[in-house]
Amino acid sequence: CVVLGDLHLNPGEMTPFYKARDEIKALLDTQCGDVPDDRKFLVSLGDLGAYGIAGTTESFENAKNYLEGYGLPKRNMRIVTGNHDLEGMEEFKTDEENFQAWRNAFDVDGEQGQFVAEIPGTKCVLLGLSTEKFRSNIYSSHEVFISEEQIEWFNAVLDRYPAKDG
Repeated sequence: CVVLGDLHLNPGEMTPFYKARDEIKALLDTQCGDVPDDRKFLVSLGDLGAYGIAGTTESFENAKNYLEGYGLPKRNMRIVTGNHDLEGMEEFKTDEENFQAWRNAFDVDGEQGQFVAEIPGTKCVLLGLSTEKFRSNIYSSHEVFISEEQIEWFNAVLDRYPAKDG
């Protein structure tokens, strides 16, 4: 499983990101070559766009292209929002519009951007929660907001996978 966070991808300066991706892919090939493809996952923890374009359709498309370059099937790629992914204030009037554009760009199923993924043949379960607010946060646009619905969903998922079962 590869976990990436706070990439802040800049479309004009992608060379270091492509180099890092190539190095990660090579490492996965040498270290995980015997691992079945259905057990290889990529998780992005958000904050995909560079400062100045973060939270825009452009940043979502750039990030989607970059992440797809890892060559994993969509079902093995998971993503959550970071606070900067809802920063598209010139393009979107509300957090809800911005969040929906992010969901559409990455074809995210979870209503609040959350995900659960079981790694086949293991007892490993990946869970992700997304921040849902930026401009409408009470104290600071840079705080993370996880809704009560996501917390309830998270607890329900944990109930389905008790620790006693491994």
